[in-house]
Amino acid sequence: MTTDTKNYAAAVVKVLREHFPDLTDPVVAAFVTDLIERHVRDPQAPFEVIVDDPISAKWRLHADNRDRRRVLLYIHRAHPSDADADLSRTVNDALRALENDR
Repeated sequence: MTTDTKNYAAAVVKVLREHFPDLTDPVVAAFVTDLIERHVRDPQAPFEVIVDDPISAKWRLHADNRDRRRVLLYIHRAHPSDADADLSRTVNDALRALENDR
């Protein structure tokens, strides 16, 4: 595994941690980081990670369609609110900015 892969996964979790409090738990953060690292190593494999409450599971990471080695946040909700749209835009802008750091 390359340092870039580890750094990218850790940076994604850092961005998400600001908005999803469960990721402040070191065990959860390590688990999500590991899943992202695995995805980056094998971007063609199916990938989805729930980042909010597992019961509601409305916020999930998926592969970015433009670059499958990268991830973006998606909401799985029939009628997203304006706040949901704002959160999605804020987080995804930060995740896309990570691409420029490679």
